[in-house]
Amino acid sequence: MNYANELICIGYSFGDKHIDDQIANWLAFSATRKLSIVNPGINSCPERMKHLSGQVLCNPIGVADFFTQISDKKPTVLQTMRRKARSSARDKIKRELTENT
Repeated sequence: MNYANELICIGYSFGDKHIDDQIANWLAFSATRKLSIVNPGINSCPERMKHLSGQVLCNPIGVADFFTQISDKKPTVLQTMRRKARSSARDKIKRELTENT
């Protein structure tokens, strides 16, 4: 990891202090290092990384959308339709879960 300039964390919730400390130490070693967090539920930089927030990019999207964004290929019409259908289904489930609480 010491030779990398960018770390992409997909779906990690930053709940393990030992791992969080390793990532924070890695970031703090060089201001040119970047951490990209991919998680649809992330709203802001994790608390343990606040002092390094200039090096942290939060992507509040799912992994499929993230890979589509960084891909050189344009998604097909079918892929786009499937992604929209999955997104609508997730939104419906979220609404139903929050309405029942």
